[in-house]
Amino acid sequence: MLFLPEQAESVRPGLEKIDTYLTLSRLGCPVLKSALIQSTELVDNKIISVLRRYFKTEEVTVRYQYVHPTPKPVQGGNRYLLHVDAIAPLQSGDWHLWIMEPVNRLKNQYGINLSFRPGQCRIEIVGQGFDVADLNRGQVSPHQTIITEQPVRMGAYNEWWKFLNYWFTTQEDYMQSVDKRKEKLSQMDYTVTEEIFLPQYRPLPMEQLEKLLEYVSRIGSYVDRQDFCVSCSIIDNHFVFWDIQTPEGKKQIYGVNQ
Repeated sequence: MLFLPEQAESVRPGLEKIDTYLTLSRLGCPVLKSALIQSTELVDNKIISVLRRYFKTEEVTVRYQYVHPTPKPVQGGNRYLLHVDAIAPLQSGDWHLWIMEPVNRLKNQYGINLSFRPGQCRIEIVGQGFDVADLNRGQVSPHQTIITEQPVRMGAYNEWWKFLNYWFTTQEDYMQSVDKRKEKLSQMDYTVTEEIFLPQYRPLPMEQLEKLLEYVSRIGSYVDRQDFCVSCSIIDNHFVFWDIQTPEGKKQIYGVNQ
């Protein structure tokens, strides 16, 4: 078992989600602390005890790092009790268990995708109660879209907001997305209450947008490729970066020939 990002040097290369999570951490993008339980390890009471001391919590969020292609990838990001009978059944030879600090998807304030192309970054945002994974899977349209030059253009007097292009969803489309999200959460056995969502989409505050553009500049100046996407969320007014997705990574999960 490895504790991340502290033991980054011990991670063998080739695990795309883990590698890119560590890259984001090195760039100063905030990430959740985590533990990687490899597919060959057996979750027992000793491991659970260590995890409880490390996370100082009785619940964790679980994601998956695939080591073999699978026709049915498991959706990560759900919370589980730190008990053997809850965590052990999640193990498989097809993936490593990636245990993270607990987050509640019902508490998401914003989910954000940063899609980088040559000379441009497209920022797609969904609002309170939504999940950035819904954007990744094409299950919801963005509530707010911002396009910026890459590198980010700041202007002679730091008037960066002048160089952005904005689009917003309509109120009708927003409410339709809320209804669709409520239905999905109900299917996932969540108790859906009205306070999870806002009556209308609230744009990303300017101070958070300015901070986001700082991260865009850091990432865009470091990652040496043309097409990739970075996912992050804002939870309790704090950014949490997840990983960098590439087309090749998706193909590897599903076993599609390159």
